[in-house]
Amino acid sequence: MTPLGLLSRLKLWRCASVGARVQVLGNVYVIGGGHIEIGDDVVFDGRVVPVELHVGPSAVLTVGHGCVLEGGVSLEAQERVELGPGCHLHAFSKVMDNHFHPVTGKRHERPPSRPVKLEAAVEVGQRAIVLPGAWLEARVKLGPGVVVARRVKSGQVLFTRGTS
Repeated sequence: MTPLGLLSRLKLWRCASVGARVQVLGNVYVIGGGHIEIGDDVVFDGRVVPVELHVGPSAVLTVGHGCVLEGGVSLEAQERVELGPGCHLHAFSKVMDNHFHPVTGKRHERPPSRPVKLEAAVEVGQRAIVLPGAWLEARVKLGPGVVVARRVKSGQVLFTRGTS
């Protein structure tokens, strides 16, 4: 095993399984006691800003083969977040399966989680947010700053509307 491979495995020691040839460039923070599975050939590029993996006690987070997570990416699972093979999450994007508090009413009560799934080769733009219950089918591309909380059909491209 190369020194980079050994260092990467040390940074991901809290994960239930880590595939072959996983690279951690910079820092990755693994927070929580849930179950994390990392596929083969995954790249965590936390050289400028750390990548964060937040996993609740009974949650499951799966990062498929060949995924690339850039600096500032945050994956937050209280139940289930699944990234299919070949997904690319650009800088400061966020995927979460729980809002952590309601917007109105009893703000101290946590709402139920809704699983999030990103199928194969999904691309999430810089500062885009994937909210609870979202299901992005294969080859979906989200532009920078897009917020999505629904099912998006395969191959669609979503961008925010510009102002003029």
